[in-house]
Amino acid sequence: MKKLTNKAGQYKIDLQALKESEARFRNIVLWSPDAIIVTDAKGKIEYMNPAAEGVFNRKLESFIGTDFGLALVDGESTEIDIFRPGKDPGVGEMHAVETEWMNKKKRLITIRDITERKRAEQAIRDAQEYAESIVATVREPLLVLDADLRVIKANKSFYWTFQITPEKTENRLLYDVGDRQWDIPKLRELLEKILPKNTVFNDFEIEHDFPTIGRRIMLLNARRIYREGNKTQTILLAIEDITECKQVTELKKALTDLERSNQELEQFAYVASHDLQEPLRMVASYTQLLEKRYKDQLDQDAKDFIGFAADGANRMQRLINDLLAYSRVGTRGKSLEPTDCHTMLGQAIANLSMVIEENHAVVTSDELPTVMADASQMVQLFQNLIGNAIKFRGEESPRIHVSALEKGNEWVFSVKDNGIGIEAQFSERIFIAFQRLHSREKYPGTGIGLAICKKIVDRHGGKIWVESELGKGSTFYFSIPKRGSVK
Repeated sequence: MKKLTNKAGQYKIDLQALKESEARFRNIVLWSPDAIIVTDAKGKIEYMNPAAEGVFNRKLESFIGTDFGLALVDGESTEIDIFRPGKDPGVGEMHAVETEWMNKKKRLITIRDITERKRAEQAIRDAQEYAESIVATVREPLLVLDADLRVIKANKSFYWTFQITPEKTENRLLYDVGDRQWDIPKLRELLEKILPKNTVFNDFEIEHDFPTIGRRIMLLNARRIYREGNKTQTILLAIEDITECKQVTELKKALTDLERSNQELEQFAYVASHDLQEPLRMVASYTQLLEKRYKDQLDQDAKDFIGFAADGANRMQRLINDLLAYSRVGTRGKSLEPTDCHTMLGQAIANLSMVIEENHAVVTSDELPTVMADASQMVQLFQNLIGNAIKFRGEESPRIHVSALEKGNEWVFSVKDNGIGIEAQFSERIFIAFQRLHSREKYPGTGIGLAICKKIVDRHGGKIWVESELGKGSTFYFSIPKRGSVK
């Protein structure tokens, strides 16, 4: 009897536990945020929890006994569109498994709302695409490295700048990129010792002989990016080629120093030549006075010596005057303004009228343009070139013709003569100050006239050159930009 009682008592305890377990699982199903649906073996719906009603926006009664209607693959997940009460439509992840209940085959279907997860994943993808687009479009070369300094990614600018292929870049250690052309001891020391302790370094300059592009100066900026979520870090290395910038800076400094030096030299030349005028005048005056007072008491040698001294003083005077004219091209030049070159040529011819008449020279010209120029310097330019053509005349009377031709953004002037000509090997030397091709006795002068012409043309932003053949005359050319700029 006790045994039966014990058996009866035990049966009652098992039944109670079963009821409690059923109640727990019922509550779990009822309050589950995931949709839970049970169908028979043929797919007829037998049960669905309240969450499922929300997903399909239909009441339980309208579902019971109907076909589920969605393709299912047991054990696999499928994404479907779901209804979300009070919210925008979303995405659900559906999962189905076959099971048995009371010796009957059933199918258990769960649908989880993954809308926010999908949005988060899309946001991450968008952010990655945005970051990659920035990396791809940045002009400066960029490298993304992992914690071991292995290249994860590089942008197009990096490949273009260093003429390296992705195959020799990605998944390689930085120092092995491009067959070890990035194995730079100074960079290795910086990245391996400094960067792990700090998050960033700025404006680190290296100079290196890269096999593909030669010796370049690079400015590096690096930042360590640490992701707290997955405890990983990457290094963003930005590279800027500052070689040309450095060269331009050095060139500007050199140009500034040169301009200052030129100004000092011009000032020195002016002061020196100006201060030499007075003692030269004194030498010339006393030499003339000596000759006048003691002319009858001097022998021929003494008279010759006095003549040599007077001639030397006169030549020095002319040299100083030419030196002054040369130095004043840059310091005393006027601003550029519209200048009628035909009128300036006329003034130059008028200034040379006596020389032209004495040598029976003929000067002709075509119609000349109006250009942006310093009018007085244009007169001097024409005067020097025509004067040279008359000085270096041949057997025939000098014939000089001046013309101009429009070429692109400049006017090219020419001064053609029938003089003695110039050997081709001297075509550049003649524009250097004090360079002479002939003796002073045969062709007097200081040898600075063409140097002044060159300096005038340089100041106007043009160039000057000569085409000539010995014994057949010369043609001097000079160009003036249509919009001149003072140099």
